[in-house]
Amino acid sequence: MKRLLGLAVFLLAGSALASFPFETDFERGLANAGFDTVNAPGAADSVFTSPLAAHRGDAGLRVVDGTSASTQGTGPSVVVNLGGGRPVYARFWMRVTSLDPGTVYIVQLISSGGSVNSIEDVSLSTPDGTLGSAGADASGAYPSEAHGPVFPVSGWHLVEMNVFGVGSTSGARQVWLDGALQVERTKIDWRGLSAFRFNFGEPWANNRSQVGTLDFDDLRLSDAPMASRLAWSEQRPGASGCRAFTLMLVDSTGSPAPAPYPVEASLGGSAGVTFYADADCSRETRTTTLNPGSAKALVFARATGLGAKTLTAAQVDFLSAPLQTSGDGTQPSAVTRLYDIGCSGTGGPESFAAWALLAASALGLRRRAPRVPGS
Repeated sequence: MKRLLGLAVFLLAGSALASFPFETDFERGLANAGFDTVNAPGAADSVFTSPLAAHRGDAGLRVVDGTSASTQGTGPSVVVNLGGGRPVYARFWMRVTSLDPGTVYIVQLISSGGSVNSIEDVSLSTPDGTLGSAGADASGAYPSEAHGPVFPVSGWHLVEMNVFGVGSTSGARQVWLDGALQVERTKIDWRGLSAFRFNFGEPWANNRSQVGTLDFDDLRLSDAPMASRLAWSEQRPGASGCRAFTLMLVDSTGSPAPAPYPVEASLGGSAGVTFYADADCSRETRTTTLNPGSAKALVFARATGLGAKTLTAAQVDFLSAPLQTSGDGTQPSAVTRLYDIGCSGTGGPESFAAWALLAASALGLRRRAPRVPGS
């Protein structure tokens, strides 16, 4: 079993236990990002905020592993002290800027109980793009799962880690990529353990001869599932062909999830679709905002011309699925188009399962996410 043995280079001033839920967009620099510790164990390692690492806004987190060593060990990372006693849901955007072939760990969830160190390790193997999930149980065993190739080693991607049931015999861990479940293990015996510390970046490498640069943005930690995508829900008729649609934020299972900040979504659609800010369709608009703490916003639209119409909504921090209407554009069709448009130009086949799940939910169907054999 792998243990974390690295030496923290410096503690951030005034930081003993980060607030929870935790969130940072890295816009105010590393010192103001809220981390408890920053690790840069090698002289050639560095962790800093930079416009070059931004997915949204003006800055993101850049993690540079410049140390080439033939042994395993800790790499450059940041730390959030959690205090234990709760489930941990994490979501963040990630891009591989450069990375030698091999396996690095991008997340470690450290336990505070017994002799067990890491109860969840999320790993990425290059160049094939395999995502891995592993971690110790109460007995000290270290079961692992992997699925790949699923992570395209180019562009930005949304990564989510869910860990719940810590301290019980019904523990579970999941790793999602761009809204689709990739690896999962259930019925984990985590008695006597708790989620104490969240290590993020490149907290561990089995072979530190691997060097490279990883970029991250919009990290959030919570004790409940968080919003991962925009989705459209049912609509109703209005006066003079003006119809109301509901734009929602949902988590990766399709359940409504609150906006973490004012989420301004750009509205678009096929020719003949016009959006409005009022139920009378008198004030044209191209955006709508989901307020903090709310999962829904009403959007009004009118369509001209016959034929199917497509409605879209996009915001760079969230995945998105368009809605296709039928007929004259005022009636919903039974099928939602299954293409991801909200991933900064990424998406495609790897996101298909997520949108298939969304369509199944819209049709009233229930489908279990795939399980890893032997879990």
